[in-house]
Amino acid sequence: IHGAITTGVMVISYVIFTVVWLIDWIYLMKNKIRSDCPVCKSRFLIPHFKCPDCGEMHKKLVPGPYGIWTHRCSCGRKLPATFLNGRSNLESYCPNCCSPLVASDARPTVLQLIGGSNAGKSVYMAAFFHEFLEKLNSNPNLKVTISDQYRPYFDDLEDWFNGGDCPATTELNSQMYPVLVDSKLGVRRQFSIYDIAGEMFDGATADSVIQQQQFQYCDGLLFLLDPFSSGRLREERVSSGGDMSDFSSMPAEDVTS
Repeated sequence: IHGAITTGVMVISYVIFTVVWLIDWIYLMKNKIRSDCPVCKSRFLIPHFKCPDCGEMHKKLVPGPYGIWTHRCSCGRKLPATFLNGRSNLESYCPNCCSPLVASDARPTVLQLIGGSNAGKSVYMAAFFHEFLEKLNSNPNLKVTISDQYRPYFDDLEDWFNGGDCPATTELNSQMYPVLVDSKLGVRRQFSIYDIAGEMFDGATADSVIQQQQFQYCDGLLFLLDPFSSGRLREERVSSGGDMSDFSSMPAEDVTS
């Protein structure tokens, strides 16, 4: 009798947490909510979550036999186990490299900026984000957030837009520039542009560093090509002995291929 009662309770519990898990999974899939790692560039559905009290990392904070709506941390803190009851309010981390994430409750839109060295990618980024953020902030129905860890990058962009010295990009692992947008009409959005050093597109350098996985899932590629980097315009400047310091040293056809 005891075994039958225990089995019945277990079956009911497993049915309930399976249903709750399916609801949570369907909600994430329906709204195309994912998390992108800014370091290793992997994309995943459920990241790791950090306990706000003791800092313990929870790798499977989902409905299961150890808790349907909440999981109890070893410190005694109850943590939400579903998106619908506040799991996304916890700090989230990449399950592959443990890097902190921008958000775990946003639908991402990812663009990769491509261009040769000295093609003007950083200048373009500075102008674009100045206009883009200005337009978003002018809409009273939108709330724009830039996380503290990325605020210095956007401060640099604004400084370059206002005339500050804009250095060449040297990072061989794409740098993420993420913006979070909350709207009353739908799920939170994360808009990100990845920028990378132009040397990554010369062929040899690209083979010697970490694979840029964001190319597998990005929503679009932004090609920034310097028309003076190849063809007749470059030949005319070379033949006339003109200054070549502001020209991209990589031919446009090499970058696009």
